[in-house]
Amino acid sequence: MKNLNFDPVLEGDRLTIMIPGYREDMESYQDVAEEVIREYGYDHVVPTFMPTAQVTIGGRDLRQRTELRIKRALCAQGAYEGMHYSFFSKADLDLLRLPEDTKERQAIPILNPLNEDISLMRTILAPQMIRASARNQKRGTLSGRIYELAKVFIPKSLPLEDYPEEIPTLSIGVFGAEENFFTLKGLVETVAKTLGVKFTYEKAQRTFLHPYQTAEIFCGGVCIGFMGKVRYEIEEELDCRVDTYIAELNMQILSQYYGNPQVYTPLPKFDVEKRDFAFVVDSGITCAQLENAIAAACDYITSVQLFDVYEGAQVGLKKKSMAYSVVFTPREKAFTDAEITGYVNDILRALKEQFGAELRS
Repeated sequence: MKNLNFDPVLEGDRLTIMIPGYREDMESYQDVAEEVIREYGYDHVVPTFMPTAQVTIGGRDLRQRTELRIKRALCAQGAYEGMHYSFFSKADLDLLRLPEDTKERQAIPILNPLNEDISLMRTILAPQMIRASARNQKRGTLSGRIYELAKVFIPKSLPLEDYPEEIPTLSIGVFGAEENFFTLKGLVETVAKTLGVKFTYEKAQRTFLHPYQTAEIFCGGVCIGFMGKVRYEIEEELDCRVDTYIAELNMQILSQYYGNPQVYTPLPKFDVEKRDFAFVVDSGITCAQLENAIAAACDYITSVQLFDVYEGAQVGLKKKSMAYSVVFTPREKAFTDAEITGYVNDILRALKEQFGAELRS
C-alpha cells in the first residue's frame, strides 16, 4: 500500500492508513479492501462458496404457491384483492365495540406515527375490511367482493421485549343487495376446497357482528376464524347503504394443510340420483346441524347443498324452512326405486328424531 501513498502502519492486528487528499474515491472499508486486492493481484484470489449460502432453482415455495392458488380461486368467484396499511387506530377497535380486556386491543403503539389513524400495529383485519366496504358504497359501488391476505401483529407482552408474532390472516368482505351470509360462506368454502379440507361451523357471538348471523369456523376441531353480518349499528355509523358480511381466517393454523395431496374420485359408472327436500325446523337450528344429520343418514350421499331459506307466516312463528339438494351416488350397481325410497325415509326419520323436522308442504 506504500505504492499508493497510503503510509500504512501495522500494529498487531490493527492497520492504520493515511488517505491522500487526491483519492476522493476512497470513502469506506470496501474501497480500501478493493485497493488491497488489486495490489495483491486478482489472480491470487481463490474463489470460495459462502458456508451459509444455498443454490436454488428459484420459483415460489409451498406457501407462496398455495396462497396464490387461494387468491386465484377467490378471484374466480368474483372477488378483488384489497391491500391496506399494516397500521390502524384506536378508533378502529372502538368501531368493533371490543371490550378493553380483549386481546385485539393489546396492539403495539407506533413511536412516531404519521397521524392518529395509523398509530397502532393491527391485530385484526375486520375494521379495515368493514371501512373498505363503506368507502366503496359512498363512492357509488353498491356491491362487491373483496379479500385481503396479510399479517396481523400480536405482541408477546407490552411494552415490547421481543419481536411480535406475525400471523398471516385472510379477510373476506362482501356487500350488496344480492349478498348474504350464505354467499360469504360460499367464498369461505372456496378456501376449504382449495386446501382440500372440510370446515365446520358453530353459532357464535362477536361484538361487531349480528347476534343471529355469526359463526365460528373450525377445521380439524380447531377454531380458525369467524364469519358473519356486520351489526346494523356499525353500518349506520359508517353510512352504509347495503349490508356487509365479513369473514376472517387464521392462515397460520391452516398452513399445516398446505401441500395436501389432491385425491380424485373416479366418475360413477351409474347415474346419480338427486332429491330436493325442504324442512321446517325451529329457527335456532343451524344449517350445519341439518347438513351433518343428512350426510350421516346414508352412506351413499356425496353432496348436501342448501339452496333456500325462508322465514315467514307460511311456516309459522319461530320456524324456518331450509331447502337442500341431496345427491346419492351409486358404487357397484345402479339404485332401484325402492332403495332410493329407503334412503329418503332414513333421512326423514333421522331429522324428525333429532330436530323435529317436518317436510314443508
